[in-house]
Amino acid sequence: MSADSSPPTYCWSLNGEEYYGNFDSRESARYSALDDCDGEPGTYATVYTARMVPTSNLIPDRAEYLVERMIEELDESLGEEISSDGDPIIELEEKDQKALADLVASFIVEHAHFNRYGVEDVEQTQELIVE
Repeated sequence: MSADSSPPTYCWSLNGEEYYGNFDSRESARYSALDDCDGEPGTYATVYTARMVPTSNLIPDRAEYLVERMIEELDESLGEEISSDGDPIIELEEKDQKALADLVASFIVEHAHFNRYGVEDVEQTQELIVE
């Protein structure tokens, strides 16, 4: 099943920064957060729940910037060995730069292992701590 057709999975956080779990609903994620909460019974805890986003889904949007930086770095490195009048040494048409970004993104998504995930659609609630 592709990432786009997978049912959403949810995670929780007590600080809005570090998220845990892999739950089939926000409600399940909230219950797990409360189980992990160290607060006193009868008080409230701030619980964040979010939809998990596979890291591989985030790569394509960043690949164009990565390729742009790679070309700039390579150009700068070559400039140290090749005399130049200050103009770029490497000239790559925009369509070719886009094609390279697509190639890089595809390669990373296919071959890399991701041990973290992104979050979106974050909801913050106040939950009563019981026992």
